[in-house]
Amino acid sequence: MLRQMIAENPFEFGSDPTTFDKLVRAQHYGLPTRLLDVSVNPLVGLYFACNDSFREDGKVLIIKTSRQKHRYFDSDTVSMLANLAFLKRSEKDSLLDYAKRNVSSSVASERIQQFKDCKALDRLIQTLKAEKAHFRPEVDPWDLAIVVSVTPKKSHERIKAQDGQFLIFGTREDSSGNHLNNIDLDELIIPSDKKQEILRDLALLGISEKTMFPEIDKSATQLKKKYS
Repeated sequence: MLRQMIAENPFEFGSDPTTFDKLVRAQHYGLPTRLLDVSVNPLVGLYFACNDSFREDGKVLIIKTSRQKHRYFDSDTVSMLANLAFLKRSEKDSLLDYAKRNVSSSVASERIQQFKDCKALDRLIQTLKAEKAHFRPEVDPWDLAIVVSVTPKKSHERIKAQDGQFLIFGTREDSSGNHLNNIDLDELIIPSDKKQEILRDLALLGISEKTMFPEIDKSATQLKKKYS
């Protein structure tokens, strides 16, 4: 899907030097990606928990990550996880299966050595070198299996308005299919009968549909609603 979207809209992606940047743009336009939108502003999370069905309770998910699980947009780990998007499902499965069968060390340098003969790894390194010519072909399989939080470039107005960050997902999931197995979560339930009141209070603080979605197409939609 990502390749097809880039092929059909090359000029839209022309200013995106990395696969992560391309995933951010594709996500912005609604394509399913390896990314999950989050915000560092709890009031933004509260807005989205309330700005939905007023007949059902809302929920704010509070994500707890350590500094060790946080990266910036130019991180090699982020590049590796992003470029998994260009691998076939069978290739991603091969990476995971090989690591399970052949990588057992708790020492990073030893894991890298044990993983280097994985054939599917060659394909990933190919895509990485196209993005970062200096990339050293030394991959710790543990880095491909985690979920990390990422601070992106504020390249889109919506990211800036929503204090946006992303979670980017690796290859691992537990037996129930849960991809968030290395992320701690708390939940804050928002009663359905409080949603409209909270939205009014948030608007007084400058958090509303108008400020959360500053693009001109969204502005047109909001004006149409206001005057119809």
